[in-house]
Amino acid sequence: MQNFKTTESTKQLVGKLKEGLKIAFIGEVNTGKSSTINAITGEEIAIVSIVTGSTVTNDEYEAPTLSKAIRLIDTPGLRAPGVDAALYRGADFIIYFVNASAGWTASAKTDFFLLKEIYGSHIAIAISKVDTVVPADDWLKIRDQIKRDLGSLSPNIIGICSLPGKEIGIEELKEEISKGLEDSQKAFLFNLILRSKSKDCDSIIRETMFKVASLAASGIPIHEIPKFDEEIIQMIQKIILACQAITNLSQDDLEDSELRAKNFYSEFHQELGWKFDFVKWGSGVLKAAGGLAGTVIVPGFGTATGYGVGISMQVVCYLACAYMIGLRAKKLYSDNSRVPLNELESLAKKMVKGLISEKNVENFIRRFTTEL
Repeated sequence: MQNFKTTESTKQLVGKLKEGLKIAFIGEVNTGKSSTINAITGEEIAIVSIVTGSTVTNDEYEAPTLSKAIRLIDTPGLRAPGVDAALYRGADFIIYFVNASAGWTASAKTDFFLLKEIYGSHIAIAISKVDTVVPADDWLKIRDQIKRDLGSLSPNIIGICSLPGKEIGIEELKEEISKGLEDSQKAFLFNLILRSKSKDCDSIIRETMFKVASLAASGIPIHEIPKFDEEIIQMIQKIILACQAITNLSQDDLEDSELRAKNFYSEFHQELGWKFDFVKWGSGVLKAAGGLAGTVIVPGFGTATGYGVGISMQVVCYLACAYMIGLRAKKLYSDNSRVPLNELESLAKKMVKGLISEKNVENFIRRFTTEL
């Protein structure tokens, strides 16, 4: 039985609770990242200077206007002297800034794709300082150019001005941050579930391999080899149950999983045909043949040696079969794990709003951990 309170999944979620969800503001120098943080929080907390590149380290700020769980990270300008690219990693979602005065340059496009490789879809573009372009709606041409260049890879694009009293697009940017965070947390939770189930399956496979190795090493007679089949079917059944998003198993659940396990094993038999039976029965025959040959060549010691070699070969064959079948079952059933999206969405929203507790975490992990 798995103790859900001590799983790595639980630790990861608790870590999220303690650290908060991080939004990184990334862009070239003088693109208005710091002033935008001030506009979002409604306070002059980030340093804004007429001196280009006044931010030289990652500065982290709380964002009570968004959520107590959110942290805003003001980063140094891209390609600024002495800035390490590692500064731009580790956020849950990023806002990439493009200065409306400079437009969508080749370097901006290059930087975007570099960030895209790191963050995937967890990114939005803010065209900043739209108040500096004339006529006022010229920033829309920049937006359209970005959409043409990026095509299907284009994220949401928002035009903003963060000057006090002249704010444009700040509320829209806040909404985009909340939505982007929810999407990134849904992806995080989904991957966390799949990793948890994958580890459960690996543990089941290892346990079965130990059992069949003991079975083979015990010198079990050939006519009792069906015990191997029983262990493998139980392994497949446990993998099926581990990949189901259920907590309390009913009798119907158990019977259904047993039937599916037998069908899976039967299909595996049919696919490999005589090859699979040869591996199972052949290893036992080799064990007996080894003992007989040893008796003929060197009575006594030769018999034991030959028999030992035969048993070793049987162990190897049983291990190989169990591992191969286990991996195939894991691949099939973990890729089709049942994960109710409505629960992911609900938990993701609670994480973003800061309404999740360690008790919520425990309940979530318990919900997706089948106790075997």
